[in-house]
Amino acid sequence: MLLMLRIQYGETTWTLWDRFELDGNPTLQNMLDWFKDTHNLDVQMVSQGVSMLWSSFVPAKKVIQRRPNLKMKLTPPRLPIDWG
Repeated sequence: MLLMLRIQYGETTWTLWDRFELDGNPTLQNMLDWFKDTHNLDVQMVSQGVSMLWSSFVPAKKVIQRRPNLKMKLTPPRLPIDWG
């Protein structure tokens, strides 16, 4: 049996197998606000696969330009996963 490390923040406990679910296609700013308001978390980086879509260390001028309008197209996970 494989035991997963449980991590706790606030009153929430999670493992690497847990996930956050958001509805619709929020802007990046909506998503950052949702994590802050709902979970009291500050997002440091957003990535998909090997691509970094946004990070907190991008220069402030570029963040101000991009963040309010960047749409996040949320896609469901592809199942089943073929580990073959």
